[in-house]
Amino acid sequence: MVTTAKPLLAALVGVALLAAACGSSAGHNEAAKKPHLADTVTSVPTSSTTTTSTSTTTSTTVPPNTAAIGPLVTRTQPQGTYSISLPASWVFANPSVPSDHATNTWTSPSDPNAVLTVLLSGCGGCVVATPGSTTPDPTLELPAGATLTKTVAPNQIFYTNNSSAAGYTDFGTVIVTDNSTGISGFVKLDAVLASSQSATADTILSSFKLSS
Repeated sequence: MVTTAKPLLAALVGVALLAAACGSSAGHNEAAKKPHLADTVTSVPTSSTTTTSTSTTTSTTVPPNTAAIGPLVTRTQPQGTYSISLPASWVFANPSVPSDHATNTWTSPSDPNAVLTVLLSGCGGCVVATPGSTTPDPTLELPAGATLTKTVAPNQIFYTNNSSAAGYTDFGTVIVTDNSTGISGFVKLDAVLASSQSATADTILSSFKLSS
């Protein structure tokens, strides 16, 4: 009986060891098939950071409207004080406050930077070198920083000046006015247009006429 039990015991032990070995091997293989958390984290794309940094560089510069402003027609100030050649679509406004001068504006409905400002002043002493003089001097009303471009008469000058809108220029003129008693004041016109439209600006400014 002893000699018979030993081989049987040995066989049982061998089967148990074999089963344990197989179970260990299977468990190792299952573990190898399961992805580690670290592997999952490192596989997440990181390109979104680059996309965010490049998407914020957007230009906001608005180019000037260099297209022709349209045919010019004779426009008359609503009170009939003067006439001037302007596009038919430009809108008149009178933002004046009671004083010795009046300010009118004519604005393009399609280009908010394009505007004509008309200043009508009754200050005769502002455009003479000495009080009581009968000699007009329109340069006394030349805006700061402006460049005198031409003098067409003793009582009228033309100039250009910088504009707050990039790509635009302030084209202007000063006209000294008079009446039967002498110098009565002046008119200053500033036409802000695209810098390439100097010829159109000159046509507009030269067309200004006070009503008699």
